[in-house]
Amino acid sequence: MSRRVCEPVTVDCFPNGEPYRVRFAGAGAYCTVLAIREHWREWLGALDGEPERDIWQVELPQGVCELHCLRDPLAPPPIPEYWLLDRWED
Repeated sequence: MSRRVCEPVTVDCFPNGEPYRVRFAGAGAYCTVLAIREHWREWLGALDGEPERDIWQVELPQGVCELHCLRDPLAPPPIPEYWLLDRWED
């Protein structure tokens, strides 16, 4: 079972875009990504002006969560991105 969270997070990534640590809003320390369970890209909404999304299902010491990396395809390069903690898996 999963629950929606939808809060901004800070994510550090390897050069290939794979997240390796996450810092939650209000937390001082980062959490290390222990494993990546899945990754996929949702781009169809970009045709309607929504940001592109890279979705990462990752395992942290606190459990499994789903991170969304959003990018505005209409922004000038370099395209800014922001991260959301979308859901926690129980």
